Amino acid sequence: MNFFKKLRVFKPVKVEMLVYYFPLIELNNTGLTVDGASLVKSGKEYRIENKGQLIHRSRIFFKSHFLTSFHFPQPFVVIGDCLTNPDYRGMGIYPKAIRYIASEYIQEKQVFILVSKDNFASIRGIEKAGFNFFVRLKGFRFLGLYFKKQIFCSKN
Repeated sequence: MNFFKKLRVFKPVKVEMLVYYFPLIELNNTGLTVDGASLVKSGKEYRIENKGQLIHRSRIFFKSHFLTSFHFPQPFVVIGDCLTNPDYRGMGIYPKAIRYIASEYIQEKQVFILVSKDNFASIRGIEKAGFNFFVRLKGFRFLGLYFKKQIFCSKN
């Protein structure tokens, strides 16, 4: 790694994320299948694969330095690092997958999803899955710490 890339660690980074929560609702938690392949949990990851091809992946996190720095009480689960294969986008896989995952944890923990305010496709899927907007968090990250933290009740 060159010298200038190492210096980026010392540059404050603006962070702004929308936080969505999954409401405690009655669910009919049936599995998710795409082209004969099912959503399968493996460790902290949920995957749909068909013939070695990744169709969708979502990860779960039981800790979030970002949320705890804004004093979110634990226990909670954060669904994130989601990816849907471009060949399968527009089929409703993402909302169905995150709804299924949230329903697995909602009885024992609050379930959140963090998303960039500019990621309109993910926001649409998150809302379609039944998640509700909670707050917008804004601040600067420097050396793993958050400064000038602000909490807003609107998406904009």
